[in-house]
Amino acid sequence: MAGIMADRINVFISSTARDLTKYREKVKEIVLAHGMFPIGMEEFQPTKDNALQKCYDEVQNADTFIGIYAHRYGYAPESHHAYTTTGGEIRRGDGQTGITHLEYLWAIERN
Repeated sequence: MAGIMADRINVFISSTARDLTKYREKVKEIVLAHGMFPIGMEEFQPTKDNALQKCYDEVQNADTFIGIYAHRYGYAPESHHAYTTTGGEIRRGDGQTGITHLEYLWAIERN
C-alpha cells in the first residue's frame, strides 16, 4: 500500500472547494465510518510548498481516490506554479487545467 501505515487505508477526497463542502463532509463521514483515513484539503497545514505541490504529494500518499464533481471547474494554476513529481520531473501549471482536474489525472497516473 502507498499509505503511511500498512494497516491504514488513506482516501484522498477531491473536489472544488467552494461549492461542495457539504458533500465533502458526508464522504469524509463515510470514509471514517469504514475505518479509513480521509485526506482532504480542509486538513492541509501551511507548508513551504505551493498548493499544487501539496495536492500532488497528498494524492501520491493515498491508497484510494474519491472525486466529487459538479458545477465549478476550480482554480487553474499558471506556469509560475510548479510541482516536482515523485520521479523528479518538474511540471508547471498551464492556466487552463484546474487543480481538481490535475488531482484526477494524478490518480489515473497511479492507477
